[in-house]
Amino acid sequence: MIATLLVVLAACGTPDLTNETVGGTTTAPRGPDPCGGAETPPLATLPSTTDPVSPGSTRTADPNPTTDTTGPITDPDPTTGATSPGTGVAATGPGEAPDPGATAGTAPTASPDARDPAAANPTDPARGTRPPPIERGSTPGTLPCTPAGDPPGATVTGTTPVTGTALPSSGPAGPTADYAGAANTLTLGGPGATVGNEVIDRDCPQFQPTAQPPCGPQPGFWTAINGPFSPYVNGDPSSTRCGLQAPKSSTGPSTGSPTGPSCSPTNPHYREAGYAYAIDVAPGDVGRPLSVDAFDLGTFTRSIGNASPGTSHLDCNWGAAPFAAMPGAPPTGVPNGFSESNCQTGDTGTAQNVDLEVFDVGGTDGTIRFDRTLPSCHLTMTASDLSEQAATFKNNWVRVCTFTPRQVGVYAIRVRNSGLPGLPDIGDGTNAFALRVAGATATRLYPVGDQSVWMNMPGSSPTLPLARLPERFAGRRLVIDAFDPGDGTGPNQFTVTVKPPRSAEPYHGDAGRLSCSYNATPSTDRAPATPDHADGCTIVTKQPNSGSSLYNGKWLRIVVDLDPAYRCPTDCYWTLSYDFGSSFPMDRVMWSAAIE
Repeated sequence: MIATLLVVLAACGTPDLTNETVGGTTTAPRGPDPCGGAETPPLATLPSTTDPVSPGSTRTADPNPTTDTTGPITDPDPTTGATSPGTGVAATGPGEAPDPGATAGTAPTASPDARDPAAANPTDPARGTRPPPIERGSTPGTLPCTPAGDPPGATVTGTTPVTGTALPSSGPAGPTADYAGAANTLTLGGPGATVGNEVIDRDCPQFQPTAQPPCGPQPGFWTAINGPFSPYVNGDPSSTRCGLQAPKSSTGPSTGSPTGPSCSPTNPHYREAGYAYAIDVAPGDVGRPLSVDAFDLGTFTRSIGNASPGTSHLDCNWGAAPFAAMPGAPPTGVPNGFSESNCQTGDTGTAQNVDLEVFDVGGTDGTIRFDRTLPSCHLTMTASDLSEQAATFKNNWVRVCTFTPRQVGVYAIRVRNSGLPGLPDIGDGTNAFALRVAGATATRLYPVGDQSVWMNMPGSSPTLPLARLPERFAGRRLVIDAFDPGDGTGPNQFTVTVKPPRSAEPYHGDAGRLSCSYNATPSTDRAPATPDHADGCTIVTKQPNSGSSLYNGKWLRIVVDLDPAYRCPTDCYWTLSYDFGSSFPMDRVMWSAAIE
């Protein structure tokens, strides 16, 4: 149904925490004991300011083009690429150069709009702050510390930089596998600098992503994280503290899950670590200010209905574009099966905390590190802060920070909502959002370890970027795991197809040439056997007229035997092609990929 990143603080004088294992690759320490000797200087330049600003408030314009801002962003003109005055660096897609004169100077406030004409952007400097952090050791009794050498940078009000060890691997252990995120190997995601739908208000009526212009084509998915007290069966096996209920009979466990602060039984797969993303800086972007932006970074429930255009404050009004032009749009009411979960980002449940942190470069070989923060690239918002500042965060792109890389390599991002110092866990729903790196020309942004997604576009056929698979893996096996795929309503059958790149030999984009096996019987374990053959590498995840996924709260594994002659001269990106028909998907799923 409706799948985190722990910052575990390094202990002073604990040498084994200075080396990290990420995706099966151990990174070398950057200097002596992080609590003692001198540390290598940071490899990213951050602007220096002394005027903390609350998200949504206004900062005096700074002539330094790398000054970070936090606030809604006005997107560039589609023809010139220029931004509105004082709104930040224009976001660009692959191969698009930003306006060289664009700067990130003033954080604009959220403009009142038809959704809430009386909404005023909060400017109270106290908003977004939280109590002093209670530092957490990696084990009871250890002494947390911060490695020396971090620049002062700019300050984002309401955040406190933390220093941590590597993200624990969520895949199976063993020396024979190359994991997503490891250096010089398979990496998740696609070639672009955005993860999720890129909604721009002037092109997307009612902030609704669509497959058709002017808003589309959109990829049809959001990145997402579930609250720590969400049900286990709701598509996020890593973020929820809650496990399946005890078996009701000898036939096996129930599909329900308890929620709430007590959570009994607990989820053995829960991790405070949240989800990780990699900013893979390209050579052409070294020395260029890059901005980390987030869209709809919070849990905001939606309202739906059908009213005359301009007469309603509904989030999704079927009496207006884009819904009114959709096939089968009813003259009154909303279509059967369409719910608040299909509206905009479709957030569900109670609000949750959000913590987004950016880390310094790991290495030129693609190594990813989580032990060195960029202090002014850290945003923490409580659930109540986000609710109070909905005019700033809901349906808006918010700039977290801007940094200037000084070398190629991967700068990691962590997004988490649990185990935050000084904040009690809260939230039982889904926070769906998007991330992008603005100002880049060829830099990639992609998930690390596993990718947690939410697909809710009505009648959509999303294409999910799965992984970049280099030629050196020819003749080996691509192993794909998914938790809880196939949720939604409507009469249509749901399917997902693994697709090779169009230029890849000997497939040339034809999934029918792939040799694929899978488990037709849903599994409670992440690594089931795959005795069943998948014609065309297509797997059914929901039967027609069913209101439940075949893999509800269970695991699907797909194994692709790569041809020894596999070559990808111009494009090595594999994808997952979904077909939801004309139905209303609500597919909350976690995907991962590895090579064996």
